[in-house]
Amino acid sequence: MVRGLQRTLQGSPHFLSIEAGVVPENALGPLRKFEPDCVILVDAADFGGEPGALRWISGNEIEGFSFSGHTLPLGMISHYLGKELGCPVWLIGMQPGSLEFGEPLTEPMQRAVDELVEQLSILFQE
Repeated sequence: MVRGLQRTLQGSPHFLSIEAGVVPENALGPLRKFEPDCVILVDAADFGGEPGALRWISGNEIEGFSFSGHTLPLGMISHYLGKELGCPVWLIGMQPGSLEFGEPLTEPMQRAVDELVEQLSILFQE
């Protein structure tokens, strides 16, 4: 997903895309330098939807969902980033087909990623 956004929004002064992997707290340095107005985290989240379904998850809802493996809980990371950066942090949860670590993207997940890249590209080009 990050690579797709980087291709479509390359050179945009209003967008920074970071592939944080399992240690998203390591993105704090580049985010501080960028001085964002908001941060959008995208991660697999088990909210009981169909594989590939997308859902905006608010900060106070984060603790109720199961996310992919990170070194710190995603709720803690989002609160920390918001406090450190002084901006809202939003999460887009993507329902995986499997919660097994290291599983490749399923076809429904890939379609969701492609759609999300397209929508975010439109949003940030405006």
